[in-house]
Amino acid sequence: MSPREGHREPLPLISTPDLDSKEHGAIACAVEMTLVHNCFIRAINSIFYYAPYVSEPRDIKDFLRFCQAFVSEISLHHKTEEDIIFPMWVKASNTPDLMNENIEEHKTFEEGLHQLKQYTQNTESQAYRSEDLLAIMDQFIPILVQHLTSEIDSILAMRKYDGDKILATFRDGVNAAAAAATKDEQFPFALGCNDVTFEGGKHKFPDVPWILIAVVKYWFARTHKGAWRFCPSDMGGQPRKPFLGPNAQ
Repeated sequence: MSPREGHREPLPLISTPDLDSKEHGAIACAVEMTLVHNCFIRAINSIFYYAPYVSEPRDIKDFLRFCQAFVSEISLHHKTEEDIIFPMWVKASNTPDLMNENIEEHKTFEEGLHQLKQYTQNTESQAYRSEDLLAIMDQFIPILVQHLTSEIDSILAMRKYDGDKILATFRDGVNAAAAAATKDEQFPFALGCNDVTFEGGKHKFPDVPWILIAVVKYWFARTHKGAWRFCPSDMGGQPRKPFLGPNAQ
């Protein structure tokens, strides 16, 4: 099968900083944030890939559910940053405007995320048109991806502050996000958009016990099981071939 009209080329992933994470807490934060942001980019690439090829009602319904999970995950990520991580970084650095630019960037794609959420929640399978969904994404994805990339540099710039405080704050934010996440949606989405082979598999990410991954895979993921077919990886983070389209296994 050849690519259909509306086909999008995959977006490049963000390379982790070529620095030693042990040297400073900000470097460790930047590396982990890169890995998180790459999960979002993989999800975007999956949406771009599948959008023109879903045609059966069940597939369309599950695909739109996957898109909803993408919006939900991004929204939780940025809420955690603005409510927990950024204010504590400001306090640790004693720099009131430290993350203002990043917060302003969040506002530039909020409307696009809202439109995507509305479309995926309110569109019935028979009314789905890939052109409509992709038109919404084209409005904000370039801005979002630029933000995901530039934020890494903002974090690295904090190497002049107390690294232990920067890292501890980040860990608090990660824990808060995990506590707030919906276990049957955001957990499976995050695991299925990870790639444990990235950069030669040198990153232990996410750093969670295998039993937690098993619980998500065999229990929580069942609620929206069909949606996770659109994840680029399995629940263990192993990349897999698409099940539709020209690259289908």
